[in-house]
Amino acid sequence: MLALCLYLGLAATFAVGQSSSSDVYAEATSAFQHGQLDQAEQELRAAISVTPDRPDLLGLLGLVLDAKKEYKQAEPFHQRALQLAPRSAGLWNNFGNHFVATGDYIRARSAFLHVLAVEPSHGNANVQLATITFSEKQPAESLHYLSNLKALDQKDPAVQLLRARCLHMAGKTDAAMSIVDKLQQDPSGNERLAFSLGLALAEWKDYAKAEDAFSRALEADPSNLEILHNLGLAALHADHLDRAQRVFEIAVQQNPNDADSIFDLGRVFVAKGDTETALVMLSRAHRLAPERADILAYLAERYEDDGFFSGAAAAYEEYLKLKPDDPTARRERGFSYCRFGRTKSALPDLEWYAKQHPRDAIGQFELGTCEAVDDATLGLQRLNQALILKPDFIMARQVRGLVLSGQGRWSEALLDLKIVVDRQPKNSLALLQLGRSYLELGKTSEALEFLQRAQSVAPEDRAVLTQLHRALRAAGQNDEAAAVLAKLKTAAPEPRDSKASAHVYDYLGLDPAEQQERFRHNLTNAVAANPSDPQLKIEMGTLLLDDGKTEEALQSFRDALALSPNTRVLREGATALLDHKQYAVAHDFLALIVAENPSVDDRLDLVLATFHSSGPEPSLAEIEKVPAADRNGDFYLLKAQILDALGRAEDSAQALNAGFQKDPKRADLYLWASLFLLKHGRDQEAVKLLAQATSIAPNDPDLLLTQALVLEIARDTDRADQLLRSIQSQWPEWGRSYLIRGIIQATHRKPAEALQSFRTAIALGERTASAYYYLADLTRTVTPKDREAIRQAIAESLQLAPNDALSHALAGKITLEEQDPAGAVKQLKEAIRLRPDLAEAHYSLMTAYRKLGEMEEAKKEEAIFLQIREQNPDSDNNSTGEIRRILLAEDASQ
Repeated sequence: MLALCLYLGLAATFAVGQSSSSDVYAEATSAFQHGQLDQAEQELRAAISVTPDRPDLLGLLGLVLDAKKEYKQAEPFHQRALQLAPRSAGLWNNFGNHFVATGDYIRARSAFLHVLAVEPSHGNANVQLATITFSEKQPAESLHYLSNLKALDQKDPAVQLLRARCLHMAGKTDAAMSIVDKLQQDPSGNERLAFSLGLALAEWKDYAKAEDAFSRALEADPSNLEILHNLGLAALHADHLDRAQRVFEIAVQQNPNDADSIFDLGRVFVAKGDTETALVMLSRAHRLAPERADILAYLAERYEDDGFFSGAAAAYEEYLKLKPDDPTARRERGFSYCRFGRTKSALPDLEWYAKQHPRDAIGQFELGTCEAVDDATLGLQRLNQALILKPDFIMARQVRGLVLSGQGRWSEALLDLKIVVDRQPKNSLALLQLGRSYLELGKTSEALEFLQRAQSVAPEDRAVLTQLHRALRAAGQNDEAAAVLAKLKTAAPEPRDSKASAHVYDYLGLDPAEQQERFRHNLTNAVAANPSDPQLKIEMGTLLLDDGKTEEALQSFRDALALSPNTRVLREGATALLDHKQYAVAHDFLALIVAENPSVDDRLDLVLATFHSSGPEPSLAEIEKVPAADRNGDFYLLKAQILDALGRAEDSAQALNAGFQKDPKRADLYLWASLFLLKHGRDQEAVKLLAQATSIAPNDPDLLLTQALVLEIARDTDRADQLLRSIQSQWPEWGRSYLIRGIIQATHRKPAEALQSFRTAIALGERTASAYYYLADLTRTVTPKDREAIRQAIAESLQLAPNDALSHALAGKITLEEQDPAGAVKQLKEAIRLRPDLAEAHYSLMTAYRKLGEMEEAKKEEAIFLQIREQNPDSDNNSTGEIRRILLAEDASQ
């Protein structure tokens, strides 16, 4: 209104001798003041058409058009008015206000300076200039303009508050707070002043006082959603979380579709540690405001914090559609993909960021961590660079220590891990790795110190218990070792495949059990809040598969499929289903992917799913659809597998040879090809093939274990044992490596060591008939008086594999040793029924008959035994036969 009053004074100057025009001006002014903008515009345009050189009419029309937000039309009228009256402070003031409205502060500043050249104490011009210079962080200049104001204007509360903000910015906080304290005592109860005070105090991060100011404003205007929202934010920042929650809940009740209030309520739950409810709220806010990039960014960060990395990746995907030029978000999208095993999706983002920002330590670290999953050497180069850029980067140091450990470079790993443990004494993963490094270096006492500390931090962690058990045995503390082993047997199994190197979050010092439990809660709540989200359905299905709840899991995948997921989500679902060998449902996912724009890997995955779900004939038809240009080494290995299943051995061999010439890349197909060679007696070729395979996929545990088995079959026991040690070091929770090593140790007459390997294998979840068979047999050798343990072990073996001839034969031996020849005969006959050429069963049955006095039967069994031995002297030598049997059983289960 100040600008309009000045303008009216100007109009009076031009009204002399022009009563009719003055009447038009007065009528237009009245219409303007009453909000009748169209009427005012019509009257002014009509008057200007008659008297085009009246600056008062031109200026007022510019003012009316500004009020209508028709800024482009308004500007020429302001300019024409000023051409006619260049010394008019009122016209320049209105022109300055015009530029403030359009956001052109440079031209606004120029206009207001013209005002001050005419009228130095002009109220609006000085306040506007003070506001502009304050926004430019020039508090001294702002205070200068405020000092130009007349004494009465300087007493205005809004001016006083602006002065306080300028003083605070200038570092004169006491003077600023003195002004604010006086304003807070304002007796009028002006809610706008209280609200403005709250904003200023929040700007100064004095959130408790801001909260009080907003509370006073709310008392005066209880239904004002803006005040309510700012009160909630102040309470949140003041750490008054219960009040913040109540305030935002009221705001949501008043407006259930207010994305801001729902978003900030989610932030309150994050601060309270209730991440499940927080994610529900944040997802709801995103649904209400899908265009809000800030909500997506915050949601992605919370997913990351809570170990829900696929959710984080999906949120970053959506965010980057809105903000495609955000390099940090692109980097974090890549790292999120990496942290749940999608390295192919991760690396392009991480490589791009590292190239664009070569001096960014975080970028080098995240790329190095992801690269280390498949290529430790390349990953170490990046991690080294990250630590050159930021020597105190503890997370990078821990990951480098872990990667060095995985390579068996224990002394080098110690240097990093010691620093991590010094800085983070409760970091259980670093303590575990440091203890393991000392153990591998033969420093048992140091290993025990750190492993016991790790157990105190993570008492149920299976990896910690495994290494502690090893250290106690090495130290000769057998009773303590037995107690740890007993605890290991009762510890909950790992919720996910513990040997999966893609679980990069383990590298980050997070406790896996806590991470998984948090993931489970978050996911359950996220699915409840977003029942139509196919991404979440797939995550839930994967979790249920990990838990062994197959039917529930597959239903979740089918539900996801019914929600028409995009290709990225389809591919994620197919990958999870293939990993868990759920080929029929995987086929449905892959069929949709291939119908769109598939890669050659997608096509081969569809062939593989067809092969396992429908058989070799349909899969052969499917693989022939692969374009000739895409027929790489992987194509021919898979085709060889199909042809072998069809009994076309010669064609299969030809396809296999063609595949070898094209450098196949897929580890699963290499695995099958090596088993194919073993099945056909081509052991040395299998050795060479696996050496090639492990150079391509150096961190695939299944390939490495198969390589160790094949080396043993090829009589290269030392290399096999060395490789098994490396596998156990890298994946200490994987029971199968201990099982295989135990078989090899038993074969080479190391019963005590073998017995310990089998005990560890069983404790780590390898509760198979083969494991219990060896446990029973080796216990007979090492601790023959422990009859109860022997009986329990063979009983477990028979229960798990009632048709296993070796287990029945061993049960017969054990029963015979317990002076029950009749019971032994029963078991031994069953063994012979299942496997007539089992020489040891015939020999034991001969002994049992002799004890029963049935000499004729004993002679028959003796003759059969001698005949078998004569025909096959090595019939009872299980050295390679058992290992070969395990490998081919793996082939049959693929």
